[in-house]
Amino acid sequence: MSAAETAQGAAAQILDTIEGVERTSLAAVRNVVDSIDRTVPDLGSEGPRHKIIDSAFSVADQVIGMSNSFARSVVGSVAKTLGSGNGATATK
Repeated sequence: MSAAETAQGAAAQILDTIEGVERTSLAAVRNVVDSIDRTVPDLGSEGPRHKIIDSAFSVADQVIGMSNSFARSVVGSVAKTLGSGNGATATK
């Protein structure tokens, strides 16, 4: 197995892991929102229920944003590795 194939395989595994983390994060937010819907009365857009839900989505947004940034970094590194190894030009 060449270095390029190894880099591609490793990048694919990392990206699959990141996708799993994102799905898990969204499922966790969905579970929190479902729990809030069952236990906290809706008192309007300024009530505690909406603030808690907004906070849950904010956390998920941060997790997904960080994982997307990491994924871009991994893809960029692999592209550079592959580009330097076979004469191809890496793109952003």
